[in-house]
Amino acid sequence: MRILDICINNFRGIDHFSHSFSSSNNLICIIGKNDSGKSSLLRAVEWLFYPTNALNVSISDFYKCDITNSIAIEATFTDFPEAFLLPDKYGRYLTKPGKKEAPRPRTFPENSKVQSSSDDVIGGRSWKEIETFREPEDSNHLYLRARLTISSSFDPEWTIVSDAQEPTFFRQSDRKVLNVSSIGLDCRKDLAWGQGSVLRKYYSGSDLKSDLKHLSVKALQSASIGEADVSKPLDEALSNIPQILNKYGVSLSGELSNHLDFKNADSSILVFEGEKSLSSRGLGSQRLTSIALNLETKINKTLVLIDEIETSLEPFRIRTLISLLRDRVKDNGQIIFTTHSPITLDSCKFDEVFILQTTEEDDRLYSVGSLCDTDDLQKAFRRFNKCLLGRKIIICEGHTEFELIKAIDSYFFNRNNSSLACYGVDYIDGNGGSNSSKIASLLIRLGYTTCVVMDSDKPCDVKKVKEVQDIFSSFVIFQMDDGNCIENQIANDAPESFIRNLPSYLQSNDLFQQEILNSLEKKIEIMVNDRAKLGDFANQNKIFKSYRCAEILFPLLFESFNENGTGNSTFEKLISGIIKWLK
Repeated sequence: MRILDICINNFRGIDHFSHSFSSSNNLICIIGKNDSGKSSLLRAVEWLFYPTNALNVSISDFYKCDITNSIAIEATFTDFPEAFLLPDKYGRYLTKPGKKEAPRPRTFPENSKVQSSSDDVIGGRSWKEIETFREPEDSNHLYLRARLTISSSFDPEWTIVSDAQEPTFFRQSDRKVLNVSSIGLDCRKDLAWGQGSVLRKYYSGSDLKSDLKHLSVKALQSASIGEADVSKPLDEALSNIPQILNKYGVSLSGELSNHLDFKNADSSILVFEGEKSLSSRGLGSQRLTSIALNLETKINKTLVLIDEIETSLEPFRIRTLISLLRDRVKDNGQIIFTTHSPITLDSCKFDEVFILQTTEEDDRLYSVGSLCDTDDLQKAFRRFNKCLLGRKIIICEGHTEFELIKAIDSYFFNRNNSSLACYGVDYIDGNGGSNSSKIASLLIRLGYTTCVVMDSDKPCDVKKVKEVQDIFSSFVIFQMDDGNCIENQIANDAPESFIRNLPSYLQSNDLFQQEILNSLEKKIEIMVNDRAKLGDFANQNKIFKSYRCAEILFPLLFESFNENGTGNSTFEKLISGIIKWLK
């Protein structure tokens, strides 16, 4: 099973969201800052195909807890069982590729608990205002469109919809057949037998619930005569699992078996490896076991949802897992997962990565593959993809600018019990002006708020960066005066007290070789009166470039400006401009 497009309204952290995937998007990696809606997106897909009608809905599931606007989740999907095509199922509800018409108002059969109305509103918008998706033009597949609506009564209604038919109920039994799996931090349930466990898909019996109850009673009876093991009917379901787990990098310390477990007055049947239960493993092994068991069921064409795929996994396991996932859905099925890990991004192909951005109007997915359409942009993405996990990004032209922003974070933000992280800001070393322009172009096209802090001593680099600003007016440039690198600008604008104390600052912290310090001390009087010489000296000896120097000198420079600055120099205006942009 695969989804081709999805529309979400008024669900958890999502006000309105819609996106269409291509028919080749079998493996989908979604990134974005915290609270951007990644987990809500996965949960929406899970709810749309939830295998039972017992959906636990609360007021917090509505966007901003506003129950006056109904939750609405709709998606077009394909690769469903052939039985869905029967006339008494959904054969009359097939959606033709390329069809794009205004959808009908929401209507239901007469016995439905939810009645339609002429002014029916979903998520604050009428259905007439919500654009119907254009399905991929692929005549080799048949498509159905599923819809879940939850009104202020908190009662969910699942339907199959079509532009040409009145909606019909999407039966619980059919949603269960679709076998959508969701893997999150509650993976421990998959390491014990139960109706919500993936292990049920490995059981060949007819009634797992009844059999589990019978086996629990039998185990309790056996315990009275000293036999601790559960009887063996479930054991054959475990026969292929060691091979599956080994494939995904989970080695077992003993043979798998089933044992009775007690929790308060309740009993359950756990899976053991040797003398200990699988659920006693670390979180990474538990999640990897759950992922493996969900992916390797006998049911083909499955849709699997994985939240924060990298949780508790080592880098080598992440890389192996991504490769296995890609192979698993090469021919059928679909896997959608979220991540905060640069290692995961490095393991993904460009057309597998999507960035979820939140705006005042809606939430939007940006396809990295469609935007990284040149070698330069692809190299930029590979090098700087870790910063894509933020919301606002500062491109520092070089290492000195990088150390400056780090010092601003420490001096102006951390001292006030804040940080750039509070504003969703990350910063990167662009490694040169020409690279900065390429990175800026990529980040803006991917939906990020972006600025650059740069020198002005290389006119060709300045020209390239300003060409980006000509295309994207939202792009902000913070630069030194014409012809100046940052060292020259500091030398021009720093208060005299800072310059006179510079040798003692460097000497007391043992930052440079003595001969360099002696040279600086001898020339300091000349440099006070000829700031160009000071700038050249600082640049040649990398006074502000090294980590140790910058960590000490920039705060002292800020203090000096606070005590003796005018507020009118270029460097002071640059600092205040950056802080204003950050906030």
